[in-house]
Amino acid sequence: MSIYYLDRFYKAPCIAVTVDCAVRAASQLAPRCKPVRVCVWPGDAPEVIEVFCEGGPSLKLMREASPSLLAEYYAGEKDCFQL
Repeated sequence: MSIYYLDRFYKAPCIAVTVDCAVRAASQLAPRCKPVRVCVWPGDAPEVIEVFCEGGPSLKLMREASPSLLAEYYAGEKDCFQL
């Protein structure tokens, strides 16, 4: 698992790509982050989960640190919801 934050990849403290772990990772990496919105891609078996922080940058929990996976995420249809 990997985290993409502020244009860099970091090792994620997660064993799976889940919303809970993505929100926890956002709080650990950006202590001032108040998660307000989440986008999941693709649907039922997510490879990328993006957490948006109130008034700040977003963080992506990814299956792997891969620029091509990131490009697929940006091009793909995402399921988003408010927290």
